[in-house]
Amino acid sequence: MKQRLAFLAAALLAVTLHAKVVELELTIAETPVNFTGRTVQAMTINGGIPGPTLRFTEGDVARITVRNALREDTAIHWHGL
Repeated sequence: MKQRLAFLAAALLAVTLHAKVVELELTIAETPVNFTGRTVQAMTINGGIPGPTLRFTEGDVARITVRNALREDTAIHWHGL
């Protein structure tokens, strides 16, 4: 059992040492947008609707900082993780 745990720990360390770290910053804010000829305030991520597509390769380490610039609490719903 100890040998198996040592092997798993060594394998995890090897993967971590070679993983690419992908750092992203997301800001959630109200931004003026105009899709219909009339400007309105809308919730955006990094100034856009929809928010940016986040792309990673298997084995990458994702470090994502989310800054909430809204006046209320918010949450992000992740797809594909």
